[in-house]
Amino acid sequence: MLDELGNKLLEYIRENNPDVLFQLEQEAGLTQYLNLKLSEAADLIERLKKERRPGYLVEKICLDQMTADLRPSKYNYIRTVLSEEFEKEYSQMVEAGLLQYEVINMVTYCLPIFQDLRFSEETADNRFTRYAIAGMISEYLVSNSVNEKVNDGLQQSAKAQGQY
Repeated sequence: MLDELGNKLLEYIRENNPDVLFQLEQEAGLTQYLNLKLSEAADLIERLKKERRPGYLVEKICLDQMTADLRPSKYNYIRTVLSEEFEKEYSQMVEAGLLQYEVINMVTYCLPIFQDLRFSEETADNRFTRYAIAGMISEYLVSNSVNEKVNDGLQQSAKAQGQY
């Protein structure tokens, strides 16, 4: 059952928290994280089995416990706000194959706001939270378009001078 739970946890993270997965992979801590979560769930599994709970229910309860600190997904929240409030940019990112990469960057960019507003399942539907995150996304998009224009200008300048 632990192997199955480990696979389901990894699948959950891939689908809902690619930002967390990326960070864990960068720090070479994915295996350690998964093992920690599974060891925390082991006692719960034994207790639920003693209570004669069905296997599917044991898995659900354990997965809920292991993913509690991953909910709500900042990644999915930003992706939703981006798709609803910035449709053009969202479509461009999808077409360019950069959506996941850019949303992961936006999560990092918006992290101070998430922390300041104590982002949680209770506050995820708060419109003030949505406005604050939409503002940060807008700021991120503007700063990236300025950086792209500067990079394009530098490339054009280098081409004109025969350096490119």
